[in-house]
Amino acid sequence: MNLQISIPKKRPCENRCPFCIVKTHAQFNIDALNVSEWQDELFDYLSFNKDLFDRVVITGENEPLQQVEYVIAALKTARAHGMTTEFITTGSNFLEAAGQTDFYNHIALIDVLSLSMLGSEDLDFLFISNNAAFDRDQVMKLYKRLNPLGTIRFTILETRMFTTKHLDYLLNTYPEVEITLKTLQGAASNAWIYDHSGNYVSNELTTIKDIPAKKRGAFTVALYKGREIWIDWSCQSSEGRYYIFRGDGKVYSNWEEQPHE
Repeated sequence: MNLQISIPKKRPCENRCPFCIVKTHAQFNIDALNVSEWQDELFDYLSFNKDLFDRVVITGENEPLQQVEYVIAALKTARAHGMTTEFITTGSNFLEAAGQTDFYNHIALIDVLSLSMLGSEDLDFLFISNNAAFDRDQVMKLYKRLNPLGTIRFTILETRMFTTKHLDYLLNTYPEVEITLKTLQGAASNAWIYDHSGNYVSNELTTIKDIPAKKRGAFTVALYKGREIWIDWSCQSSEGRYYIFRGDGKVYSNWEEQPHE
């Protein structure tokens, strides 16, 4: 089990992801503590509960680096408790944050850098970022320079346009990168997800003849062209997988839970 540290959302978000469900779900309308109070609450919680978790996963209710001071606070607090840290980001303003804030001095505290992207036809990050200078390869290069032993993972949200041809491209271009495929969730409340979500690659990988996929916890792991591909069919299902530390400094058991009084 891990602890997901959810960085408070920035209003308005600089990205325009068509699959965003934050703006349509009331439980994300939460009043965040200031960063100092929030960090104190996180420190105290981990002081008593860190043994419950394998790692912390820093994520956000939108792109976490829009609130970089919270990301730094989370990284420092996790390291103070000796915990493995994964950071999930689109990477869109990673270089900007590294160049303009103290984030640069804390990048080495990230054990796993998970770059989230949409599995579209051109393998682009489909959201529209205000940062025209964004370059995924430069983000990866900077991270590995500051943390040579760190792991880079591509977390790909599957769509109907994503095929094994695109997966082959990623495997050939980035031989050292781990890959996780995730199912887009929220089709009932998001028309774009309803129209575009698909699990064609995951389904194909898990039915390869003579190479059975294996269950590892909540994940399915498929062997494809000599590489392990991790498949997460239900990333928003938290039971037995994670708790969530949110912007109000309180811990939640799932994403559907309403803000605590």
